[in-house]
Amino acid sequence: TRLARLRTKAEEDGLAIGDDILSLIADRCQSSVRELEGADIKLLAYSSLTLREIDIDLAQEVLSGAVGPVRAIGPEQIEGAVAKEFDVSRSRLRSPSRARDVTLPRQVAMYLMKTMLDTPYTQIGRHFGGRDHSTVIHSVNKIQELVGTDEALRDRVQSIQSGLQ
Repeated sequence: TRLARLRTKAEEDGLAIGDDILSLIADRCQSSVRELEGADIKLLAYSSLTLREIDIDLAQEVLSGAVGPVRAIGPEQIEGAVAKEFDVSRSRLRSPSRARDVTLPRQVAMYLMKTMLDTPYTQIGRHFGGRDHSTVIHSVNKIQELVGTDEALRDRVQSIQSGLQ
């Protein structure tokens, strides 16, 4: 089942990964589908970053933990990291409050969910108390702009990203 899941995922992504590599991933990752897909993504990312072709040696190196453990990041982890960084409760991030001390962290969380997870705007909006997708688009664009001009905010966002990866 794990091997079939990996094959399907590779086909969906238009990737040609050999059965020997898919079997290795399936054998090493047995706890959950999330771990399985995380290993697949980690292998692809490492291949892309190092400009190495995906082969059995690269797969063994990545899956042995030589490049760090596979870690699943989701909306909850991003929300928690942002709440901690900006010293605001998670419930306030999801609240309808428009107070500045909540708005900026909420916008940062929306930005990170979009950039790190490629979460759809509507889903991000639902996560933060049913906000409209246009509100999320505005938030993502605003933080993207601020990260380019505000060094302090850029450092905070990068710190959150580093802590999550």
